[in-house]
Amino acid sequence: MKIKTLFLSLSCLSLFVLAVYSQQQISQREHEWREKMRNSPVQQQGTKEFIKAPLRLYWGGRGEYRMAFDFLNDTEFRTALGISDKQHQQILDTTGRFGADVLSNNSEYMKLADEVLVLKSAGDVYRLDVDEETMRIMLNYQKMNATLDATHVVDTMDNNLTAEQKQKVKTSLLANMAEVPIVSPGMFDVLDLTDTQKKEMEEIKKELESEFEKNLEILAHGWMLLTDKMAEELDKQGIHYDGDAGKNTLAVHKKLMEDPAYKKIHDDIMSQGKAFSAQSRTKMFDVLTDAQWMRLQELIDNPPNYAKVFLKKLKQKRGETEKSDVWVPGPKSWRPGDPIPEGIANSR
Repeated sequence: MKIKTLFLSLSCLSLFVLAVYSQQQISQREHEWREKMRNSPVQQQGTKEFIKAPLRLYWGGRGEYRMAFDFLNDTEFRTALGISDKQHQQILDTTGRFGADVLSNNSEYMKLADEVLVLKSAGDVYRLDVDEETMRIMLNYQKMNATLDATHVVDTMDNNLTAEQKQKVKTSLLANMAEVPIVSPGMFDVLDLTDTQKKEMEEIKKELESEFEKNLEILAHGWMLLTDKMAEELDKQGIHYDGDAGKNTLAVHKKLMEDPAYKKIHDDIMSQGKAFSAQSRTKMFDVLTDAQWMRLQELIDNPPNYAKVFLKKLKQKRGETEKSDVWVPGPKSWRPGDPIPEGIANSR
C-alpha cells in the first residue's frame, strides 16, 4: 500500500437534513400534530427512506448531480459552472413535473398509491399501534416515492448539463471530498481511470455495500433523533418553519450541543461516518496510480475557481462561515411533524 497521508474529515450530516425557521407563533393544534408525527412509526420509517434515497444514488455514482441541483437557484454557482438561464429554467420545469411525468406514469407506484388511499380511508395510518400490514404498504409506498424523486432529479440534471458542466461538478466534489457526505467510487472518474481501475472501484463498492447500508441506517436513525430534539426545542420557543437563513436553528443546535445526550448522538454519528469514510477512501486511493494520486493532491491543494465556489455554497447551505462540524440540513428537507410528502414535486 502506498503511503497516502491525505487528512480528510468527512461531515456526514453536512449536506442535508435541517429545516430553517422564522419567528411565527405555533398553534396548539399544529404543535399536537407535529408531536404525533414525531412519534409515528410510519412517519419515522418513511423519513428514513427520504434520507437514504439520494445517498444510495450518490454511492452508486450518480448522486453528485443531486448536490448541484440544490445550488441551482444561486446565480454565482450557475455562473461558475456555466449553466445558462435557459438550462436552469428547463431543469426547474422538468423537476416540477415530477408528479405528472413520473408518479402518474409509474403503474407500480400508482397501485401502491391506491392501496394507501384505501388504508387512509379506513383509519389513521400514523397511529402508534399501526399494524404490520399497514406499515409494510406505507413503507413500500414511501420508499418508492423517495427513490423515484431522487432519480428524477438526477436524470434531469444528467439530461440538461453539458459534458463540461458534468465534469466540473465531479471535479468540484473530488476537490472537496472532505466536505461531502460520502466518498464514492464514481468521484474518481475525473482522474481518467482505466477500465481495469473502474472494475476495481466497483469491486470495492460491492465489498463495502453492507457496511454502507449499515452506516446509512445509523445516519438516518441518528438524524431523526437529533431532529426530534431540535423540533421540541423550537416548538417550545414558538419558532415556525420557513425557507430563510437558519440562524435560529444554528443557535438552537449550539444550545443543544451542551446537552450530553444530544451531543453524544451527534458525536457518535460523526465518528461512525468518519470511520466508514476512512475505510472506503483508503481502499479507493490504492487503486490510483502515482500520477493519479499526484493529480488528486494537486486538485485538493489548488482547486479551480468553480470548485471553490462549490465549497462556498456547501458551507453557506450549512450556515457556516468557516469549517465546522455543525449539523445543518437544507431548507428543502423534511421537517419534524410534517407527513411524508406525496407527489413531493409541489414542495420544490
